[in-house]
Amino acid sequence: MPAGLYLHYPFCSAICSYCDYFKLQLTKELEKKYFSAIIKEAELRAQTLSSNSQIESIFVGGGTPSAASIEDLQTLINKIRSTYGIADDLEFSIECNPEDISPELVNRYQSLGVNRINVGMQTLDERQLKLLNRKHRVHDIHKSIYDLSVARFDNVAVDILFGFPKQTGKELAGDIAEIIALEPKHISLYQLTFEENTKLHTLLKERKIKTLDDDYLAAMMLSANEQLNEAGYVRYELNSFAKNGYECRHNLNYWRGGDFLGLGPSAVSKIGNKRICNPPDFDAYINSLSHGMLPADEHVLIPQEEIEDYVIMALRLTEGIDLEKFKERFEADLMQVLNSKELEILLKTNFLKIESKFLSMSDEGSFFYDEIIARLLADED
Repeated sequence: MPAGLYLHYPFCSAICSYCDYFKLQLTKELEKKYFSAIIKEAELRAQTLSSNSQIESIFVGGGTPSAASIEDLQTLINKIRSTYGIADDLEFSIECNPEDISPELVNRYQSLGVNRINVGMQTLDERQLKLLNRKHRVHDIHKSIYDLSVARFDNVAVDILFGFPKQTGKELAGDIAEIIALEPKHISLYQLTFEENTKLHTLLKERKIKTLDDDYLAAMMLSANEQLNEAGYVRYELNSFAKNGYECRHNLNYWRGGDFLGLGPSAVSKIGNKRICNPPDFDAYINSLSHGMLPADEHVLIPQEEIEDYVIMALRLTEGIDLEKFKERFEADLMQVLNSKELEILLKTNFLKIESKFLSMSDEGSFFYDEIIARLLADED
């Protein structure tokens, strides 16, 4: 059976003002402990997958994976290749900060088998980069794309944010136009959020910055969608646009309810009807594995939870949910599983649509994804 493998590298050399992911300030001492532990976890976790499972994608995320020791990363990848069944056409992605990319690093990644690099640009506006506390500047972005081009690295993805305080639609359009000119194969467009325990949230509470109006944000997203489509980038998921054939296979596996294994502190796995969560606690992660024990909380999903998880993930895709395949998989009619009153309202208001036996969100509905999911999965009155 196909499966994806996610490796969480939890270290950053600088902490961004908006990020609430599990991360730690990078030190060589902590990094050595991390690689020793995750290699041990890779060995112990191999039994979690069935004997006929095959890893079809690897995604190294973080944190800042491009700050990792390349030698230690090589040792980890060697362990994975010798421990797991790996597909011949493996998609191997790694997240990189622009300032870390160099011809030497790209060559080392290529020798590891990396064939997809995800560049965390976030924006090409110098003011906003400073607000985010990013280490790179716009010239680093251009240099990173140049270095990847010289190395003939074809599958380049980029992440960008919108919804900065006081950002205008014209500024976002300019940002996107400049990114399009760099010709990445994949663009992820995320709305900036102000999560608790981040510097941005503190600035928001102190009223030093304020968020944009929801209607304005929705209009910005719809306009960006149109701009990207005109440039040949097709939106296939809430936040993901790609040239034909360059959709992220690793993430598609998540959204289509496939099996995936997560290694590293805070990583999550889903194998069959079992969800496995590693603690977002570095010391607990290290201590467990140093004693030869997996540091995970395991939960067996009941059928209703499996259905809800699938709906939550699959409705992120523009293709939506295949009603016939859903019935085959869960032996249930999706129309009877969802809140019928809310479903009727959302269909009538065109936030949801049914076409060719697929239930999906409209472009307008996708901006209100969280609210729509909550309403669809709410108990009937």
